[in-house]
Order: sequence, then structure tokens, then C-alpha cells
Amino acid sequence: LKIRGKEELYGLKHLKLRADNSEPTYLRTKLICDIHNYLGLRSISANYVQLYINDTFMGLYIITDSYKDSWIEKVYGEKNTTNLYKCVSLDDFTTAYASGCINKNEEVTDETEWIDFLKAVENAESASDLENIFEIDHFLYEMALEYLTNSFDRIQSSQNFYLYKQPNGKWIYLANDFDLDFGKFNYKKFHQSFESFTKDINIIDILILRDPTRFNQILRDVVNRVFNPSTIYSHIDELKTFIKPYVELDKVPDSKGNYPGMMKNEVCYYYTLREWEAFTEFTTGREFNGLKYWVLEMYRIVCSNYNLECDPLYINKNYKYPVDRELENQFYDSIDFKYELPIDETDNSTSVVTTDIHSFTEIPTENSSDSDDSEYEVNVPTITVDKENSSEEDI
Repeated sequence: LKIRGKEELYGLKHLKLRADNSEPTYLRTKLICDIHNYLGLRSISANYVQLYINDTFMGLYIITDSYKDSWIEKVYGEKNTTNLYKCVSLDDFTTAYASGCINKNEEVTDETEWIDFLKAVENAESASDLENIFEIDHFLYEMALEYLTNSFDRIQSSQNFYLYKQPNGKWIYLANDFDLDFGKFNYKKFHQSFESFTKDINIIDILILRDPTRFNQILRDVVNRVFNPSTIYSHIDELKTFIKPYVELDKVPDSKGNYPGMMKNEVCYYYTLREWEAFTEFTTGREFNGLKYWVLEMYRIVCSNYNLECDPLYINKNYKYPVDRELENQFYDSIDFKYELPIDETDNSTSVVTTDIHSFTEIPTENSSDSDDSEYEVNVPTITVDKENSSEEDI
């Protein structure tokens, strides 16, 4: 969405509405954005909105800002940037793949700075060769997150990220499109190390594989600060409480059996409220790992293989958690349920450590009213926001 004229919404000119109907939880995009913001990484932000078109309810959507020139101006103060590139097929950071990233400023014809950056990476032998032209630590934090959440749909697939040359002269990697994170399509398969996760990419080889010391320190920081059950579980719980009334409305069909926002003759699987509840927790079915289940297993793997000091509550293999057995392993062979509890059972061992989340992200606690690049101009009143319970940080 592009706000018409000189109007803005929370200082933003471009917003993106995402149905995220490729995954059942409505949480993956929001969680990854919140993690970025909590760690202080340059990133888009996300929240939720109910969409109406001509008074017709279209359902619950994730609303995010977008990497456009207006975002660059707001974050960096640079107007009409000539060095923001959207990468769609950058198989390697070499000049041979220069056309794999598209300059978002259509008026730019001289791409010397872009080519020079790729040449520098191509010729680099170590991180020291790139220190003055690339935000290395930021990139390492991004790679740590992509490993921990199995983010195969960005640099590992040569797409869904941006590269921007900042006013300080350093290029920065900007991650985008998070709906397939947390182990989608990676059914109960967990990479034991970053090396087993990544494909052969020259910039990763230079900055991580040749000497992983710096990356390992950053991975440790991410796990200690945020990617651990104690922190993420409480955040998932608070987000679920906030959006559940809107998720319930999204699951109510009209008199013709159509769900909100469903286009005529649209063919897609519509996840039930029961599946939403199960797959946000520990149940793994269809092509999804349960969100909490993925965090738990990756936490255990990283703690063990990278020699981290971790919470013994979650490292304990006898830690029990609830599972909806009727949904577990849909379309897959059965597995051992030794340490899993039926969803209707209660046990003190299923409780988790909670932590104060308000420093993590500001979440409205009262009601407020796909990832392609299609852009539509709208007037600001088209989107209704509860101003009392929202803030610039919420978007």
C-alpha cells in the first residue's frame, strides 16, 4: 500500500498487508520482526490489522512496513536513495550475478558502486578485507537467526533480502519475508550446525566458515538474549492472547461457506482454529513444526553442539509438553510420543518459565481495529487503527 499525497501513517508512506496463509499461526512474521527489533537489528516491523474493503470484512492480516525509499528516508535520512537493491537471484556475491539484485530506484543507470561492492567481496580473503564496506556483525546476527529458524527462503535461496549502501559507506544486509521460518518444510529435521545448514556462498565462506569464532560469539548472544524457550514462549503466549479473538473471526465462514477474504473459486487449505492452537505450541503436523517445539529442539541442539550454558529445565529430555495427537504427524509416519502429553492432560511439568516481555516489543492489550510487490495507492483513512493502544513501535 502506498499512502497518497503527503499523508503518512506513523511516518510511513509504504505498508504491506500479508495474509501469510502459507502457515497456520499468524505468528512467524511477527515473531521474527520482534526478534530483530529486540536485538537492535535494522529491520521492518510488524503488527496486526483487520481489513475491510467497501465495508466487507476481509479478515486478519499482518501489516508491515516495506523496504522502499520512504523507509530509507525515515531510518537513515537519505532521500531518493540510489543504492537500495532487492535481491531475487543472487546465487553468489560476485559480478557474474550482479543482475540478481534490482535497484529499487528505476532512474539509476550507473551501478558502479554496486559492481565495486561485489568485486570487493569476490576478491576478499578474510573479514578484514570487508570491514570498511560491509556491516559484518549485522550480517552475522542475521545468519545466526536464519540458522536458528531454518530460514531457507532468503540468502540460502538467493532471494528475499535487500542490500543497501548506508550513508556511512557500508553496505547492509536487510532480511525480508519471514512466513516460512521456524522449520516449515523441515519436518522434525534439525541442522546440527551452521555448516550443515548453509549452502556454498562466498560471503558466508569468507565471514563465517573460514573462521567461525566471531559468528559463534554472536550465535551465543542471540541464544542467551532471545532465542530460548524462557523468552520466546512468554512472547508467543502474549501474542496469542492478543490475536485470538481476531483469529476466531477469521475462521467463521459466511452463509455460502466462504471465509473472510477468500477470493471466488480460490483453492487453498484453510487452517482450523484447533490447528492454529496446536501448531503455535508443540504439535507438529502437515509440513509444520510447532513453533514452541522448534524453539525447544533448536535450543537443545545449539546448547549441546556449541557448548552453551543453558536452562536445565528445557535441556532435560524428560521435559514434557502438550501435543494434539490427532493432528500430530498428519501425512507423516508416526513417531515416539514418549515425552509428549495429550493436549487435554494437565501436568505441572508442562509449565514454562516466563519473563517480562514489555521490553521485547510493545503489544497493545486491548482491541484495535502476500508477500508480492503489488502496490496500491490508498488514502490514510482506509486503514483503521486504535490510536490509543498503538504506537509507532507497534508497526
